[in-house]
Amino acid sequence: LWMVPGSHKRTPQELRAMEFKVDPAEAVELLLPPGTAVLWRTATWHCVGPNQSRQTRKIMHIGYHHRWLRPTDYMQQDPALIERSSPIRRQLLGALPSGDNPLGDDPDFHPSSQYWLTKNREDVPLRAWYEARNGAIEPTRQPVHL
Repeated sequence: LWMVPGSHKRTPQELRAMEFKVDPAEAVELLLPPGTAVLWRTATWHCVGPNQSRQTRKIMHIGYHHRWLRPTDYMQQDPALIERSSPIRRQLLGALPSGDNPLGDDPDFHPSSQYWLTKNREDVPLRAWYEARNGAIEPTRQPVHL
């Protein structure tokens, strides 16, 4: 596993100026024994390196993050799976019921569009489910620190 410490703090403008590339000297390789768990903020740049051993490498990756975060390496699920799923499951699988492009439509406004909020309430059926049971969600009045 390779990570770029602090990469989650970079602004979209900085990423664009870097052409979304990183100096390899900034990357850190984590050489870990079997059974090790690693936790990190999902916005931190990370990747795997080639397996140069004779052993099969197995991992389990579980991501729990803000609903507007999307993977960049696997943008869409199998259409047959989406078709047979409930609206909430579709949301959890990353599908947008409104049919909007998950990459967004304006790269200048949404420099990494797959990471931003959708504009359509119908894309968030889980919110309606929550509000039906708990009441409306009030917007936060507190500043959000990213």
